[in-house]
Amino acid sequence: MLDIPSLNAILSRPRRVQRSQLLITVFDLPELSNVIFSYMSMDDLLQWARVNKKWHYAVIPYIWRDMSTLTKSQNKRLVKMVIDDYQRVQTGGSQSSLTKYCPLIRTFGRFTEPKDEYPSILLRYVQRDKKLSPDDKGSTAQSIFHHFMAHCTHLQTLMFDLSDSGSYEPAKAVADTRAQQLRQLAIRGSLNDEGFKCLLSRCSTTMENLYIYPTPPVKNSNQPAIEVDEAEQEQLSSLRRLFLICCQEHDADRLCSLWGRCKSLQELIFIHCDLAFLKLMANLVEKSLPNLNNIKLGPDKNEFDLEDKELACLLSASQGWRNIQIMGYRNFGALSWRVLFRHTPKIWSFIMVKWYGQNDDKLMEILLTSPLVQRLVTLQDGVIDYPRIISIDANEWIRRKPSIGPVAQLPCGTFLTDLRIKISGIPRPDVTHDRNGEKRLASVNESYPGEGHKLQRQVYERLSNSVCLEVLWLGSNSYYCQGPDLHHKMVADHQYECLEMSLESGLDQLVLRRLKVLNISLMETRIGQKEAQWMAKHWPKLREIRGLENRGDARKARQWIKENMFDLPELNHKIFSYLSRKDLLRWTRVGKKWHHVIIPYIWDDLSTLTQSQYKRLAQMIIDDYERVQTGHQSSLAKYCPLIRKLGPVSGMLFRSDRFLFEFILDYVWIGEERLSATQLSTAQSVFRHFMLHCTHLDVLNFGLRHSRFHEPVKAIADSAIQHLRHLSIHGIIHQRVFKYMVTRIPVTLETLELSCELDISSDYQPAMEIDEAEQEPLSNLKHLTLRCSWDNFHGMYPHTLWRRSKSVETVDLITCWIGLYQLKANIMATFLETSFPNLNTINIEEIHPKFDVKDEGFARLLSTSRLGWRSVSIKGYVEFREQSWEALSRHTSTLESFTMVKRFYQDGVGMRPFFTSFPRLQSFVTLADGERTYSKINAIDAIDWIHQDSLTGSLTPWSCEYTLTDLRISICGIPRPDITHDRKGEKRHPVVEESYSGEGGMIQSRVYERLARFVNLEVLWLGSSSYYVEGPRIHSKKVMNHQYECLEMSLESGLDRLEGLKRLQVLNISLMATKVGQKEVQWMAEQWPRLREIHGLVNRGDALTARQWLKDNSPLFDLPELNDKIFSYLSRKDLLRWARVSKGWHHAVIPYIWDDLSTLTKSQYKRLTKMIIADYERVQTGGHQSSLPKYCPLIRKLGPVSGKPSIFNRFLFELILDYVMVKGEPLSDTQQSTAQSIFRHFMVHCTHLYTLNCSIRHYKFHESIKVIADSAIQHLRHLSIHGSIHQRVLMYMMTRLPVTMETLELGCSIYTGSEYRLAIEIDETEQEPLSRLRRLALRSTDYSLDTLSSVIWRRCQSVEAVDLVALWIGLYQSKKHTLAIFLETLFPNLNTINIEDTDYRLIMKDDGSARLLSTSRLGWRSVSIKGYVEFGKQSWEALSRHSSTLESFTMVKRLYQDGVELRPFFTSFPRLQSFVTLPETGEDYLKVKPIGVNDWIHQDSLTGSLTPWPCEYTLTDLRISICGIPRPDITHDRKGKKRHPVVEETYPGESWEIQHQVYERLARFVNLETLWLGSNSCYDENPYTYSKKVMNHQYECLEMSLESGLDRLEGLKRLQVLNISLMATRIGQNEAQWMAEQWPKLHEIRGLESRVDTWRARQWFKKNCPRVATP
Repeated sequence: MLDIPSLNAILSRPRRVQRSQLLITVFDLPELSNVIFSYMSMDDLLQWARVNKKWHYAVIPYIWRDMSTLTKSQNKRLVKMVIDDYQRVQTGGSQSSLTKYCPLIRTFGRFTEPKDEYPSILLRYVQRDKKLSPDDKGSTAQSIFHHFMAHCTHLQTLMFDLSDSGSYEPAKAVADTRAQQLRQLAIRGSLNDEGFKCLLSRCSTTMENLYIYPTPPVKNSNQPAIEVDEAEQEQLSSLRRLFLICCQEHDADRLCSLWGRCKSLQELIFIHCDLAFLKLMANLVEKSLPNLNNIKLGPDKNEFDLEDKELACLLSASQGWRNIQIMGYRNFGALSWRVLFRHTPKIWSFIMVKWYGQNDDKLMEILLTSPLVQRLVTLQDGVIDYPRIISIDANEWIRRKPSIGPVAQLPCGTFLTDLRIKISGIPRPDVTHDRNGEKRLASVNESYPGEGHKLQRQVYERLSNSVCLEVLWLGSNSYYCQGPDLHHKMVADHQYECLEMSLESGLDQLVLRRLKVLNISLMETRIGQKEAQWMAKHWPKLREIRGLENRGDARKARQWIKENMFDLPELNHKIFSYLSRKDLLRWTRVGKKWHHVIIPYIWDDLSTLTQSQYKRLAQMIIDDYERVQTGHQSSLAKYCPLIRKLGPVSGMLFRSDRFLFEFILDYVWIGEERLSATQLSTAQSVFRHFMLHCTHLDVLNFGLRHSRFHEPVKAIADSAIQHLRHLSIHGIIHQRVFKYMVTRIPVTLETLELSCELDISSDYQPAMEIDEAEQEPLSNLKHLTLRCSWDNFHGMYPHTLWRRSKSVETVDLITCWIGLYQLKANIMATFLETSFPNLNTINIEEIHPKFDVKDEGFARLLSTSRLGWRSVSIKGYVEFREQSWEALSRHTSTLESFTMVKRFYQDGVGMRPFFTSFPRLQSFVTLADGERTYSKINAIDAIDWIHQDSLTGSLTPWSCEYTLTDLRISICGIPRPDITHDRKGEKRHPVVEESYSGEGGMIQSRVYERLARFVNLEVLWLGSSSYYVEGPRIHSKKVMNHQYECLEMSLESGLDRLEGLKRLQVLNISLMATKVGQKEVQWMAEQWPRLREIHGLVNRGDALTARQWLKDNSPLFDLPELNDKIFSYLSRKDLLRWARVSKGWHHAVIPYIWDDLSTLTKSQYKRLTKMIIADYERVQTGGHQSSLPKYCPLIRKLGPVSGKPSIFNRFLFELILDYVMVKGEPLSDTQQSTAQSIFRHFMVHCTHLYTLNCSIRHYKFHESIKVIADSAIQHLRHLSIHGSIHQRVLMYMMTRLPVTMETLELGCSIYTGSEYRLAIEIDETEQEPLSRLRRLALRSTDYSLDTLSSVIWRRCQSVEAVDLVALWIGLYQSKKHTLAIFLETLFPNLNTINIEDTDYRLIMKDDGSARLLSTSRLGWRSVSIKGYVEFGKQSWEALSRHSSTLESFTMVKRLYQDGVELRPFFTSFPRLQSFVTLPETGEDYLKVKPIGVNDWIHQDSLTGSLTPWPCEYTLTDLRISICGIPRPDITHDRKGKKRHPVVEETYPGESWEIQHQVYERLARFVNLETLWLGSNSCYDENPYTYSKKVMNHQYECLEMSLESGLDRLEGLKRLQVLNISLMATRIGQNEAQWMAEQWPKLHEIRGLESRVDTWRARQWFKKNCPRVATP
């Protein structure tokens, strides 16, 4: 046997690694990723491949991936390699080496150097071989090329040239071998007609882009004929773009076979094509390409042009052009314009450069008639034209509205992003000479002084209407010829009658926030440093300015931009969030660059201003108001929109209880005793002037001292609260003004604090119009704070406020009890109960000591929560007696936090029931620092705390032992004979004395034992720095709360029993008589690795030594690299490496190596088995101690956590059997007994198991289950049992389950036969309930619910979630218990149900599912059905009863909804967070149920606006299919077949109008994190005959393009995952850039296919935004 002391040594033993395993290891290295290799050149990759074998195997795929970047010499070496390989294969006996590398090639060939292309270079190499005859050389080259192409099995892009090959064989090789998988194919060269047709006829349906660059065909009579399949070819359904380059008339016939297969073609590009060819195409395109919407026309190579009629015929070939590019055509006449204007309503992009037409005014018509145009281009750098570039006259550009005067709005103003146009005809009297210094004759003169500047301002006004502009070209660096011949002089196209681009001429009107590029080349501008500063400030995204010349003022502008304009990457939000206002103000003085960047952070939060700073702010506002009154512009518009917080956030008002309005009053109120009406009106006007500019406030805290100061409140309500989230109101406000404020509160509000008194006097009535209609509910409001007397808010606050606040979950009541006892506590309780149905948290603070809350009133208050209290916090003077305890004990299943300090009456009620009755308790607090109480702090007696079992003497288990994380309690009653004097040196009379020697030490050890059971404790307070008053009055003597009968916290007293508190972070032992010294502190630092703070160590004696040691040594234990977060990301292999660094690292890493054994491989499990057997034999031989106690207690997880059995469905016990058994012989009783003893020897030492997944293949192996039940489950939390098990063994296991259980999974088949007797004693008495058990999973095809005794199920009454997986067949065969009765009677707290993998042959009917949905008593929180269930009217009625609680609903696979639509789910469930009807990748027997577009939009029939849904602010996960959107652009399906649309447009543009409304509805779910509109699923046409699987494609769906309105979703800032699988979308690079910019948290987009525009989007994400995965 192997003598190995630890599993660490076993798993770290070196072993031989197979080559395939090495490859997996290398490619899993994080530093070798696609992102890194994409930035490497071929030379760098070749160097990396020489490092070692690991790097070689990793880099090779990236070297061979793209062969289009090879140099001339590299191309020659590749040819030599192919020829050598071909010759070796021909000689026999050698395998081809191309099979190793050629399948890695994705891109091959290019057009840039035709003579260096393959296969022409191959032919030249073969021709140099003198051994071959001339006839053999051609055939040999063709064979070699065929040999090479046969191995390129994964080519996606192929570009090759046949100019010098003189043969069709290379094309035939491509067509025969690899054409079926290509996505992009480019053909250049000379092919005969048969070769050309052969290649085109075999193009695959995966083809996306096709480039055809033909040369005159080769006429060779010796070439054999090629068989071309003349039958109907399969449609090229993926082909979207076709390039025709230098085509001539005879090429038209050769392309005839292609037109019939290109029905899905959308873009057609003609470059340098012959005139006759274009004439033929004009007649053919309209008939052959029905989906064509993009066209590019370049000049013909002979510089001849199409006639106007033929060009018009070509432009009429599409049903609607989206992108048109026309370059260099003279005869663009009236017919062509007439045809073009038919398509202007649908045009997105219009490019026309090198244009010889004379109709310059037509360009303005395009802008005025194209509402969707995004790009208009007539300028291009470096263009050589005969005449000058066309331009638009300035008067034509501004186009005033008739009889009105102002400039008309462009219909494309919100869409236009790229404008490149020349605007002329502006008088420029300041420009008298041209660039050559010659006097210039102005073509346009001013008719009156100042006309030029006035006209420029109107031009700027027109440009400013295009608010989305990103690229603006007003000039270009282009040239033209003065004569009709190219030999004439070239002249630069200077502009003199143009915009001067200066602030004096009106440049400040051009506030284009999105502008990125500006081009003013060859324009006579007057841009200087002042203009450059203005651009940098008002165009924040500007990155490029072209045309700034190096002379005059432009030189200063260039220099300033170079030094100051572009932002620094180190200035980001995270850095500034850590800086104080003082530091930020200092940073603004560094330079102008820093000033512009930091200013938004200075103005962001005004709640931290000091009183003097508030005064200066008030003075600034008054000065600005006076300037505006005198005719100047306001400076507040520059800074006020940056303000997010105004007023203190903490809930307390500013110094002297004054708001900004009163500081303004101080400046206005001068020299008079009383405030006059004029002064008050002026102050109100100044304040309104300020608030009108605060348009983005998130937090507002304000208060007024007088009720007649109503105008500030009205100003706030009218202007500054449309985006408010947190609002706090203080002071005195008139009741009518407050009611007006309540009606204006937005639905975005999350927190509301009311600390104001209402004035109801009738002598003063503010003139305000109050909307008495029912207001929209504040569905996002969760926290309400009331700081006022009870009489005020109950009698005077409007009921409209409470009706809008139904979603409130937390209520804070502060200083509002004075009037409470005059009206009795019942009124308060009734108010909370009726107004807030979702109330689960209550906080009561600072109650006046004169008005104690009596027990009866407090009990009534604790009975107001309908859903159950989660947190109760009372920091006041409250009696807590029997009635209060009875009221609180009704919430045992929900209470998580309980706090009560200051005063705590407990006559007849102890503290112990809190720990025994509340299984979800996480925080229990009765201590607080610095609190003053009238009596001493309540403490729990040590005997009550220990709580021993009277029969066994062991500690009684408490239900909250594994949930409690925060414990603050005083434990008293411990005899301390070592303490004879108090802190003042006076002799002390002990309250508790020892009855026998050593009793105090024994009690302390038991107290430590009880504390050690709270294994998840993070905060432990056993003392606090508080005091109390001896007398009944406040002025009586104050006494500190010293503790003497307490724990001494020394190792001698048993402190080492607390070594299991590994998560402890804070310890408080203030005012306790402890004996903590250096030894104890060293022990704490070693055993409590997360400990960060110890309160109460005094500066004397041993404690002083301990403090000094902590000061000198504690930083060693705060090393950031040694924490759970880092180790959780490391693999076992990495941990084993780290353990070899040093002893310190070894001791730190070993617990993480042994923590989780569920990740062991099969070989590692076998080595673990050998180690256990070796250790067992050493112990049996005597004289050796077991090594298992050193490592086994560290094990927390044994077996897979996922719910599936262990490796090959075998548990550790069966692996032990394999070593004990003798091969070829049956298992004997002795061998089985030995295996059981070994297994017991291991499990006895696994004392801290949390997760166990066991599987037994045969029910006779029951001993292993019994061993687990007897020894290893005392701390178990998650248990999963699989395999075959006897009924009695399972019942024995269930009776032994500890109360710590949280999850139980039964996936085993149960044997009930009586022939197999088991000697197991089962306790049939009532067992302790499993109070922490929350989830129960039943996984079995033949499981029966009556297999186990009802005694077992009664232990599981705290279950909240039930998973039923593959349970239905056995359920319906037994007919003994219905599922609904089983769930309803045994699980009263059930709120979650998950049903998966139901057999489609046993579909649950509507009445059955309705009965199932009626089983929850408290209300469903989550319903998930991934099976075949009918969901009809009865099911909907049953589910709708839980509208106040349902948060998640999932139903996939089958969804019957006769008479039930999906919309009611969104309109009826205000707490809905997740709604899922789309499955993951898989099969459905029916199609996915979509929601109709009209149901989704849900317009108000009167107003036409969208109807608000209650779940708009709660929904975070939406997975739904939206159908019924007309898509006229989709005429064929994915297979290329003509599609019959289900929905058609009733008028042009209806599709985009509907999509805009759909986007608008989606945009309302502002908290969305996951959005699925499609899924990669399929269905069976007939589930009973197993027919063909059909993918769930969507055609009447959103196209997800910016043109269709995608930009309306810019508010989804929290979106992380987007799924558009199998949707007919049109996402391109523009959409990808927009998503990356507007959705900062987006990290995954599913469904981006590798075709056309989506391929570009994928590539853009890969290169520019790697954080977004595109699987």
